[in-house]
Order: sequence, then structure tokens, then C-alpha cells
Amino acid sequence: MYFIKAKSQYVDQIRKIAYYSEKHWGYSDLFMKVFEEEFNVTNKFLAEYPVYIGMEKDTPICFWGAIPSEEGCELEYFYVDVEQLGYGYGKVMWKHFIKWCEENGKKKISFVTSPQAVEFYKKMGAVVSGEALSTIDGRPIPALSYEINRFTKNVKKI
Repeated sequence: MYFIKAKSQYVDQIRKIAYYSEKHWGYSDLFMKVFEEEFNVTNKFLAEYPVYIGMEKDTPICFWGAIPSEEGCELEYFYVDVEQLGYGYGKVMWKHFIKWCEENGKKKISFVTSPQAVEFYKKMGAVVSGEALSTIDGRPIPALSYEINRFTKNVKKI
């Protein structure tokens, strides 16, 4: 797998990845309608923020997008095509995201996620830092954080 900076020509493909990844968790049709209309990735987001697509044989299979701040960033999108779940693409994508953060001086990452995805992020070194209310349906969802140097400072490069 290799990564490319997302361009508008890929927006429909990555929107489908995000939509079906959310739908995979069993959310209602109403939830999915609101997600698609108000929260799925847009060309405007691609133009303003870092978004990278994991490609396999010229096909998008995963992507991440973040909103940087001075010291850190908010991870806004982190999706793997549902047909590719369980093959390690999420771990590879996480490493790509962390490398981007390191190269751009971002020390702290914050984000919210579905309860079903928490264990993945914990395996990657993130910690649950609290709860937030879903802006789609108001239910409590996990808030997580990750400090770059906390896990990478004294780790041997392999």
C-alpha cells in the first residue's frame, strides 16, 4: 500500500469508504442520512486540510483526514473500506498518520470514535480521555487522545 494526498477526483470514492464504514456499525438509516449530508468528507475539506488515501493497485482502500492546530490536531476521518477490515490496513494507516504528525510538529492528537473502534485505537497507543456527545444523535461516544512523544521517544527504529 502507498499513500497519496487526496484530490477532488477521489472524493466520491472516499465518501463511499466513510459511509459504508459507518454503516458497518449498524447505525440507523436516519443516522446515516445525517452523516452523509453533514459529516462526510467534502471537496472543501480536501482543499483545506491534510487528507491522505491509502492506495492498493491504484484503488483507494482507506483514508485519514485531520484538522491541525498549532501543537496538535483533531483526527476527523480514519476509515478503511469494510471489505478490507482485518488485513492490517488500519495499523499501516495509523503509522502514516503519526509520521505526518511528527514531520509537521504535531504533539497531541484528539478525536472521537465509535465505541466499537476504541480497542483498535488503544492498541495503537491512544487513551480514552473522556466522552463527548455525538453531534448526529446526542449519544455519548468515546473521546481519545494520543501524545506523539509519549510512545515514540525511546522506541528503537526497526
